[in-house]
Amino acid sequence: MAMDAHAMRAATERSEELWTTLDPTVRRSILTIRLAEQDSYPAALRKEILAARDALRDAVARDDQATQDTQLVRLGRLAEQGRDQFAEVSTPSTAGSVLPSKR
Repeated sequence: MAMDAHAMRAATERSEELWTTLDPTVRRSILTIRLAEQDSYPAALRKEILAARDALRDAVARDDQATQDTQLVRLGRLAEQGRDQFAEVSTPSTAGSVLPSKR
């Protein structure tokens, strides 16, 4: 099966376009959920994020906008809690880094 580079590029551009049109709160929630699903947060925080995800999914299924809003706010708060924890774990030290242009 041959890759259709033009179609892939068009799909990538379209997905990036759609991503930027999402509300920032929704984007942050999606990223927070994704990081939790990848075990990037401590277990207790991960559990809270996944519970908020499940509650959000249930609210969407019921078309319950008030609960959706509540869960999006909850996910935003959890993202803030996890931001520093995630950064401590995932940010590599730059002490010995050499930029490709400096090699």
